[in-house]
Amino acid sequence: MTDTSPTPPRRRAPAMDPDQRRKMIVAAALPLVVEYGAAVTTAKIARAAGIGEGTIFRVFPDKDTLLAACVAEATRPDDAVAHLEAIDLDQPLTARLTEAAEVMRGHMTRIGAVVGALAATGRLERRPPGESAGGGGLPDREAGLA
Repeated sequence: MTDTSPTPPRRRAPAMDPDQRRKMIVAAALPLVVEYGAAVTTAKIARAAGIGEGTIFRVFPDKDTLLAACVAEATRPDDAVAHLEAIDLDQPLTARLTEAAEVMRGHMTRIGAVVGALAATGRLERRPPGESAGGGGLPDREAGLA
Protein backbone atom coordinates (compact mmCIF):
# COMPACT_ATOMS: atom_id res chain seq x y z
CA MET A 1 0.00 0.00 0.00
CA THR A 2 1.42 3.37 -0.98
CA ASP A 3 0.82 6.67 0.73
CA THR A 4 -1.34 8.84 -1.53
CA SER A 5 -1.45 11.84 0.77
CA PRO A 6 -0.14 15.01 -0.85
CA THR A 7 3.35 16.13 0.06
CA PRO A 8 3.16 19.20 2.30
CA PRO A 9 4.48 22.32 0.61
CA ARG A 10 8.07 23.19 1.40
CA ARG A 11 8.28 25.95 3.98
CA ARG A 12 10.16 29.06 2.99
CA ALA A 13 12.09 31.27 5.37
CA PRO A 14 10.04 34.27 6.47
CA ALA A 15 10.50 37.38 4.36
CA MET A 16 13.15 39.70 5.79
CA ASP A 17 15.09 42.60 4.45
CA PRO A 18 18.76 41.79 3.74
CA ASP A 19 20.01 43.50 6.94
CA GLN A 20 17.60 41.50 9.12
CA ARG A 21 18.58 38.31 7.30
CA ARG A 22 22.30 39.09 7.77
CA LYS A 23 21.80 39.65 11.51
CA MET A 24 19.79 36.44 11.85
CA ILE A 25 22.43 34.40 10.03
CA VAL A 26 25.28 35.91 12.08
CA ALA A 27 23.38 35.22 15.31
CA ALA A 28 22.97 31.57 14.29
CA ALA A 29 26.59 31.34 13.12
CA LEU A 30 28.32 32.80 16.19
CA PRO A 31 27.98 29.76 18.49
CA LEU A 32 29.00 27.48 15.63
CA VAL A 33 32.07 29.62 14.88
CA VAL A 34 33.04 29.37 18.56
CA GLU A 35 32.63 25.58 18.43
CA TYR A 36 34.13 24.80 15.01
CA GLY A 37 36.15 27.89 14.08
CA ALA A 38 36.56 28.44 10.36
CA ALA A 39 35.85 24.74 9.79
CA VAL A 40 32.14 25.37 10.31
CA THR A 41 30.24 24.70 7.12
CA THR A 42 27.67 26.98 5.60
CA ALA A 43 25.35 23.97 5.56
CA LYS A 44 25.62 23.76 9.38
CA ILE A 45 24.98 27.48 9.70
CA ALA A 46 21.97 27.25 7.39
CA ARG A 47 20.49 24.39 9.45
CA ALA A 48 21.02 26.36 12.67
CA ALA A 49 19.35 29.40 11.13
CA GLY A 50 16.49 27.34 9.71
CA ILE A 51 17.18 28.44 6.14
CA GLY A 52 18.54 26.97 2.95
CA GLU A 53 22.26 27.21 2.32
CA GLY A 54 21.64 29.35 -0.77
CA THR A 55 19.98 31.99 1.40
CA ILE A 56 23.33 32.62 3.09
CA PHE A 57 24.89 33.46 -0.25
CA ARG A 58 22.12 35.88 -1.14
CA VAL A 59 23.30 38.17 1.67
CA PHE A 60 26.98 37.18 1.99
CA PRO A 61 29.14 36.87 -1.13
CA ASP A 62 31.26 34.12 0.46
CA LYS A 63 32.03 32.32 3.71
CA ASP A 64 34.94 34.64 4.54
CA THR A 65 32.59 37.62 4.49
CA LEU A 66 30.23 35.76 6.83
CA LEU A 67 33.11 34.96 9.20
CA ALA A 68 34.20 38.62 9.13
CA ALA A 69 30.63 39.62 10.00
CA CYS A 70 30.78 37.23 12.97
CA VAL A 71 33.99 38.87 14.20
CA ALA A 72 32.45 42.32 13.73
CA GLU A 73 29.37 41.28 15.71
CA ALA A 74 31.44 39.74 18.52
CA THR A 75 33.53 42.90 18.87
CA ARG A 76 30.63 45.37 18.76
CA PRO A 77 30.50 47.15 22.12
CA ASP A 78 26.79 48.09 21.95
CA ASP A 79 25.51 45.46 24.40
CA ALA A 80 28.36 46.02 26.84
CA VAL A 81 27.85 49.77 26.76
CA ALA A 82 24.10 49.37 27.34
CA HIS A 83 24.78 47.11 30.34
CA LEU A 84 27.33 49.56 31.73
CA GLU A 85 24.87 52.44 31.35
CA ALA A 86 22.22 50.40 33.18
CA ILE A 87 24.32 49.95 36.32
CA ASP A 88 22.43 51.49 39.23
CA LEU A 89 24.38 54.52 40.40
CA ASP A 90 22.79 54.30 43.85
CA GLN A 91 24.83 51.18 44.61
CA PRO A 92 28.07 51.47 46.57
CA LEU A 93 31.13 52.10 44.44
CA THR A 94 32.53 48.59 44.98
CA ALA A 95 29.27 47.00 43.79
CA ARG A 96 29.20 49.24 40.69
CA LEU A 97 32.82 48.47 39.87
CA THR A 98 32.25 44.73 40.36
CA GLU A 99 29.24 44.82 38.05
CA ALA A 100 31.15 46.85 35.45
CA ALA A 101 34.07 44.42 35.61
CA GLU A 102 31.69 41.49 35.05
CA VAL A 103 30.18 43.21 32.02
CA MET A 104 33.62 43.84 30.55
CA ARG A 105 34.76 40.30 31.32
CA GLY A 106 31.73 38.92 29.50
CA HIS A 107 32.39 41.16 26.49
CA MET A 108 36.05 40.18 26.32
CA THR A 109 35.18 36.49 26.76
CA ARG A 110 32.83 36.69 23.78
CA ILE A 111 35.48 38.38 21.63
CA GLY A 112 38.10 35.86 22.73
CA ALA A 113 35.86 32.89 21.97
CA VAL A 114 35.12 33.97 18.40
CA VAL A 115 38.54 35.36 17.49
CA GLY A 116 40.33 32.51 19.26
CA ALA A 117 38.32 29.86 17.41
CA LEU A 118 39.06 31.49 14.06
CA ALA A 119 42.74 31.97 14.89
CA ALA A 120 43.04 28.35 16.04
CA THR A 121 41.75 27.16 12.67
CA GLY A 122 44.15 29.43 10.79
CA ARG A 123 41.58 31.97 9.58
CA LEU A 124 42.98 34.99 11.42
CA GLU A 125 46.53 36.19 11.25
CA ARG A 126 48.19 38.09 14.06
CA ARG A 127 49.58 41.48 13.16
CA PRO A 128 52.66 42.87 14.82
CA PRO A 129 51.89 45.13 17.81
CA GLY A 130 50.99 48.66 16.74
CA GLU A 131 50.03 47.67 13.20
CA SER A 132 46.37 48.16 12.33
CA ALA A 133 44.35 46.58 9.55
CA GLY A 134 44.92 49.71 7.51
CA GLY A 135 48.62 49.81 8.38
CA GLY A 136 48.26 53.16 10.13
CA GLY A 137 48.81 52.25 13.78
CA LEU A 138 46.83 54.13 16.40
CA PRO A 139 44.09 55.80 14.33
CA ASP A 140 42.04 52.56 14.28
CA ARG A 141 42.38 52.32 18.04
CA GLU A 142 41.30 55.92 18.48
CA ALA A 143 38.32 55.39 16.17
CA GLY A 144 37.35 52.29 18.14
CA LEU A 145 37.53 54.12 21.43
CA ALA A 146 35.42 56.95 20.07
